Amino acid sequence: MKQKKLQLKLEQRERKDAILRATLARAKQIDRQSVRKGPRRQPVEALQRYLAVPVNDTRCLREAAEFRTRRYALEHQVTELVEHLFVRYPVPEFLYRTVLSPDGRQLVRNESKAVACRRDPRQLVEWEHALFFACASGKSVAKLLAGELTKKECHFFLNAPAWLTARQALEWARLGTYGFSPEVAGAIIGHLDGRGLLPLLGARRHDLYRALASDLKWLRMYRLRYILDWLAVPLGNPTYSFAGRTAESLYKASAEWHRANSWGTLDRLSRWKRTLPDWSRTIEGVPYRVQELCSAKDLHGETHRMGHCVFTYLSSCELGNTNICTMQIFDAKEPTRQVSALTIEVNCAMRSVVQVRGRFNRSATFEEVAAIGRFARDNGLRVAEYSF
Repeated sequence: MKQKKLQLKLEQRERKDAILRATLARAKQIDRQSVRKGPRRQPVEALQRYLAVPVNDTRCLREAAEFRTRRYALEHQVTELVEHLFVRYPVPEFLYRTVLSPDGRQLVRNESKAVACRRDPRQLVEWEHALFFACASGKSVAKLLAGELTKKECHFFLNAPAWLTARQALEWARLGTYGFSPEVAGAIIGHLDGRGLLPLLGARRHDLYRALASDLKWLRMYRLRYILDWLAVPLGNPTYSFAGRTAESLYKASAEWHRANSWGTLDRLSRWKRTLPDWSRTIEGVPYRVQELCSAKDLHGETHRMGHCVFTYLSSCELGNTNICTMQIFDAKEPTRQVSALTIEVNCAMRSVVQVRGRFNRSATFEEVAAIGRFARDNGLRVAEYSF
C-alpha cells in the first residue's frame, strides 16, 4: 500500500515537472520571437535626432563613426551615444537633459510633450551646456557656480536626484545644507517651481529656508503643504521679509489665510489643453474614475465641493506646470452612487503625483492609495513619497 502511494506521488511530481519544462520552453520561444521582432540597434544617423548637440560638435571627445552598442532599448542607445561622444568623467544624471532634444527628453526622461518642447531662454541653455561639459571633461563645477553656491552646496548639487532640472538642482543644493530630508526638499522644489515661484525668491530664499528649518521635527508634511500653498501671497509682496520667523509662525499665518481665502473668487474664465486621458478602473469590486480639470470653472467647483485651496493652483495649470485631477469613488454595490472623492496634483515637469487630498484636506485611505498607484502606472507617472 505504501509503495503504491509513493509511486503515485512520484508520478504526480513527474507530471508537474513535465508541465513546468514545457512552460519554460514556451516562454523561451516567445522571448526569442520577441527579440527578433523587437527593436534593433539603430545607426548614429537615426539616433542623432534625439540629441540637442550635433554629433560633429567641437566638444565631442570621440568620433561618431566609432560608436557601438550592445543594447536594444532605444533610450539606452541614446544614453550610450551621449556618453560615447561627450563623457570622460561621471556626469550627474539630471544634467543629461541639457544635451537631449525634445524627442530625446520624452524618450529618455519620460517628460510630457508640453514640458519637453518648452523653449528655455538661450542664456539658461548655454549655462546648462557649460555645466554638462564641465562635468564630462573633469573641470571644476565649483568655479562655474562660485556666484551661486558654496563648495558644500556644490556637493549637494552634484548628488541631486535624476528627476530634477539643473535650475531645480540649485535649490536642492541650498536646501540640503539646512538639513531637509530628500522628501521634504522634493516637496518644496516641486511646489515652488510648479507654481512659478522660484524666480520670486531672490535674496529672501535663505531667510525662508532658515525659517522652515527652525524646527524640522515639528514641520510635518501636512503643515509644510499648508505653508507652501500660502507662499504665493508673501512672495508676491516684495517688502515681505522672512527674517527672524519660525516654521510655526509661518504655519499660523498660512492657516489664517486658508480659513479666509482658500476658496477664492472666479474672476476669470480660462481653459487649457487636456494632457491626461480619462481613467476608470474597478479595483477589488470598487469603481474608480479620474478626470483632469481643464478650466478655471472646474477648479473653482472642485474647491467648493472639497473645501480646500486647489483653486489657488489656477496660474500653475494655465502655465502647463501642473495637472489637477479629480478621482471619484463609487459604491461597490450601487456603482452609480458616489461615496467619496480625491483631488490629485500632478507635477508635469517631474511626471509625478505630488499631492493627494480628500474633502477638507483629509488623507487618502490605504485602498485609495492603491488606486492612485494604479492610475499613475497606467499613465506613466511616478508617485512621490510625500504625496499622501
